[in-house]
Amino acid sequence: MTTDTMTSVSYTRLSTWQDCPKRFKFRYVDEAPEDGTAVNLVFGTAIHEAAEAFLESLAQTPKGDDEIIAVFERAFRDSIKFAEESQSPLDCGPEELEALVEKGKAMLRCFTTKVDRNAKVIGTELAFDVEVQPGVTLTGYLDCLLMTGLNQFKIVELKTAARTYGEDRLRYDLQPTCYLAAAQRLLPPGAKVEFEYWLMMKTKEPDLKILPAVRNGQDHDELHQLIRDYLKAVGVQVFPRRRSYQCDGCGYARLCAESKQ
Repeated sequence: MTTDTMTSVSYTRLSTWQDCPKRFKFRYVDEAPEDGTAVNLVFGTAIHEAAEAFLESLAQTPKGDDEIIAVFERAFRDSIKFAEESQSPLDCGPEELEALVEKGKAMLRCFTTKVDRNAKVIGTELAFDVEVQPGVTLTGYLDCLLMTGLNQFKIVELKTAARTYGEDRLRYDLQPTCYLAAAQRLLPPGAKVEFEYWLMMKTKEPDLKILPAVRNGQDHDELHQLIRDYLKAVGVQVFPRRRSYQCDGCGYARLCAESKQ
């Protein structure tokens, strides 16, 4: 987690530690393998790759549905193969996989229909590594960055979801706070930056919901305090369990139950 002079943090690490320090320890300290591979994670990753391929193509000639679906199917197959080879099998059977492929095709057709093809895409999967506190860098990737006007930008976070996000998540989720804090240091001085979730809905009738998330100075102050708390906890190696509804879907449930500490 550290280099000779800098300490690196990320949204994923911070949110994992927030959700459950014990899970954080299994994943990032022990580097323990999970019990299996969640099919929703594999599906979401493949959808992301296809959606980003479409957004990238808007700068030149937009890719057609067949091309985008081909990207999705290849990414989905590759992820399944990787899970099998790494002895971390998917938590579903062949029939569910087939149904998910058809669902993914329908979701992507909806996505390519509803996205504004005149959107000015600066890039997708944009890596960032910015200093947010003395000696501390925040790292990650922006799914998509749009230019919306003169020195005006929009961060787009692509998600797949079975239901839309509630007001609490839009108000308090850590991801917009982290990414907007990074953008302040990445983009030109005085830039106006917005954040939107683009939810590709896994509903009976696929849909694309665009949900803005707004952050203020207090949110950024709380992020800096969270980073300080996180570094202290990791530094003293204190990782308590945090029981919640998320335990049922945790890939470390078995390991956690067997752990004596």
